Amino acid sequence: MDLEWWKNLSPWVQGLFGGAGVTLLWEGLLKPTRDRRSLARVLASEISINIQYAAGQRLYLNHNPSGIPSDFAMSDAVFEATAARIGDLPPNVIGEVVLLYGGLRDLNRIPASFALALREFRSKSGPDQKVVQMELDSHFGVYRTSLEKFVERANVLLPKLHRIATPWFRIDLRLKKKRVLTLEDLARDVAGLAKLRASYTRPDDRSG
Repeated sequence: MDLEWWKNLSPWVQGLFGGAGVTLLWEGLLKPTRDRRSLARVLASEISINIQYAAGQRLYLNHNPSGIPSDFAMSDAVFEATAARIGDLPPNVIGEVVLLYGGLRDLNRIPASFALALREFRSKSGPDQKVVQMELDSHFGVYRTSLEKFVERANVLLPKLHRIATPWFRIDLRLKKKRVLTLEDLARDVAGLAKLRASYTRPDDRSG
């Protein structure tokens, strides 16, 4: 945050209110605002990475509709590191952040439970295998819809975090259009990923 304007204003504030007034203004308004912007900025960065990853995995399902990558994992490192400060965000955003990361954690648990079900499927035969097949199908459904929900929620939340992170006096940044990865670019990257995975994945390997 550029504080040059504050340095110029500080002598006037000190003249009006004294040193205590300057401290009060800094601690009560300027510092919390700066910290809130910083928090929104780092959360937006992590969510931006996750939304591209989740969208890519959802598109990858079009190439491999019955596989869940065993190495699937979205990042929540920033959220974990800043969890104690989430309350500094505006009330209407706090719930959305918590909901988004709750869904992220649920998604991150799916590969492990899917792997267990897949091993059980391979150890069964006949009617017992059909029962486990229903469980596998349930995993696919939850994985697919959870990816879609994450992308949808992140697309709603991300612009709000960008607005919080941008100083009110930076009109140029507020009006600047954010550059995002297009669906065409993403689909092309996913097609390449699917081709690469097919080159080293056995045809019967359903773990992706």
